[in-house]
Amino acid sequence: MRSIDVVNRVECLFNKKRKVEKLLQKLLAVMFLIISILVGCGPGANGNAAAGLNEYLTEERIEKRVGTLQKTGSGAAEVRVQAIEQLIDEYILKEEAESQGLSVSDKEIQETIEYQIKTAKKVQNKKFANDLKELNLSIEEYYRDYAYDSFKGRLLENKLYDKVTAEAGTPDQEVDKWDEYKSALIKDFRNKNDTEIEKVIDGLK
Repeated sequence: MRSIDVVNRVECLFNKKRKVEKLLQKLLAVMFLIISILVGCGPGANGNAAAGLNEYLTEERIEKRVGTLQKTGSGAAEVRVQAIEQLIDEYILKEEAESQGLSVSDKEIQETIEYQIKTAKKVQNKKFANDLKELNLSIEEYYRDYAYDSFKGRLLENKLYDKVTAEAGTPDQEVDKWDEYKSALIKDFRNKNDTEIEKVIDGLK
């Protein structure tokens, strides 16, 4: 009986040891996840996002954005820098939205563009018409060719906005919460990737 009791005690101690080891493994896994998030190594981390920034800022995309900004009256060099800066912020929001599982379909973009074309034709804004004339573009060409990426970015941003402000109370609280979130997100990305962003901008000027 004594030998059996000893065996039982040994088995009991062994089982307790296994439980403790499993608990420690879980705790270590949680600690590793927390550390990864804090240092920016988790999903959608800024390091990975910065690596794709150069690929996102294509010459074609920049030129199209320049085309939508030329009517501001600024000089060519100033408009180009403005376009690049806009696209960088757009990219940051795009990466954040996609990291949260959000996306925009081509159908959604096309429906928005068609709505904008119909609205622009009904309103008949003289300034907008003159701007298009200077750019030698029709309303359809402007929205379908030049504003496509811009609309895609806005729609994705709208979905991120809805998710971030889902629990906000009033419309004013929604706006405040979004402005704070967006500002912090862009500032954090730019601070962490300042050197890479400067290199990209210098190479595109």
